Amino acid sequence: MLRGHDGADEAEPLTELSPVPSWRVDGTGRLVWANRAWLEEVKAESVADAVDRGLGFDRGADALIAEAARLGMRQEGFRWTSGGGRRRAWRIIAEPLGRAEAARPWARRPSPWT
Repeated sequence: MLRGHDGADEAEPLTELSPVPSWRVDGTGRLVWANRAWLEEVKAESVADAVDRGLGFDRGADALIAEAARLGMRQEGFRWTSGGGRRRAWRIIAEPLGRAEAARPWARRPSPWT
């Protein structure tokens, strides 16, 4: 994880361009940042819109994030979502960043045929 002088994540500009949904939550599990792919997946216009509407990627992913934060260690899982008339398989990785932020999960499609 790269950190800027003000504590900002320097990797976020690269992550923003990724087609893989990526997001960050604070220590309470509240969404604080998401890339465009995540926003498109949950059908939100912005992070503020997602927070206002109580949107999340998946309840199972949320539970994985909470577990990573509770244990203070990386957690991985496999989730299925439906959208756009098809099911998708995602590998969810929740990585604790420290006390102030609970985790940054990365959702990845494990195979092109899902």
